[in-house]
Amino acid sequence: MYAIGVNPWVWASPVDDEALAELIPRIAAFGFDAVELPIEQPGDWDPARTRDLLAAHGLVAAGVCAVTPPGRDLVDAAPDVVESTVAYLKGCVASAAAVGAGCVGGPVYASVGRTWRMSPAARAACYADFRRALAPVAEQAGECGVSIGVEALNRYETSVVNTIEQTVELIDGLPPSVGIMIDTYHMNIEEADPYAALAVAGPHIKHVQVSGTNRGAPGADHFDWPRFFSVLRDTGYPGPICIESFTAENETIATAAAIWRPLAPSQDRLATDGLRYLRETLG
Repeated sequence: MYAIGVNPWVWASPVDDEALAELIPRIAAFGFDAVELPIEQPGDWDPARTRDLLAAHGLVAAGVCAVTPPGRDLVDAAPDVVESTVAYLKGCVASAAAVGAGCVGGPVYASVGRTWRMSPAARAACYADFRRALAPVAEQAGECGVSIGVEALNRYETSVVNTIEQTVELIDGLPPSVGIMIDTYHMNIEEADPYAALAVAGPHIKHVQVSGTNRGAPGADHFDWPRFFSVLRDTGYPGPICIESFTAENETIATAAAIWRPLAPSQDRLATDGLRYLRETLG
């Protein structure tokens, strides 16, 4: 049975100590097993306090979400930007280890919304630059028992990697601590066959995020979830499955995630409807 988690972004941003103190008891009461923990800015939440809060409510840390706003880039960026981004990612790894999270996941290669055209040669150089820049983070992750899950985003949010096939190419040659974070929202947009792409990702999967095709609750959409989970089981992935969505009530996060309308009668309903559907579908 997969542990099922949720990202507090469903309700709030930033996810800081105050937000977690309010939301973790509610998330536990809803019946979730785990919580994703985004780090928008270093120090948003205290790892020791968060670890204890999760434990007090019978929850585990499903993973840490790396956030890449403008200025966090490992490719096609000035050396000082790469250096600061490496430092940020190392901080995410340390926080993940401190709360017992197995993975740091996200679009760790470039800031969200940054796109540019690349020739095949330029793309190959970009990918090589990424592997060099991520190497010290991957080394630290391996030492801490934490993995890095690289997330492909849709074409409107990045031009670096949009598909699983590209992501496999991007991470080729990096240590086993580096793999792929699955996000069904982006796969639905970019993959001609998301179920076949999931099978390709299989050996590399470090973390799985799910949401409806409109970023709402899984199950209230056209995605073939039974087929998706059948393929996921075949990959042997043993980790958590986490609902990632966002609130339209917070201007910053709504704008960043293009959430222009409510995606459910309430954010609580988005989370609980998704949880109920996942429990039913996963058996």
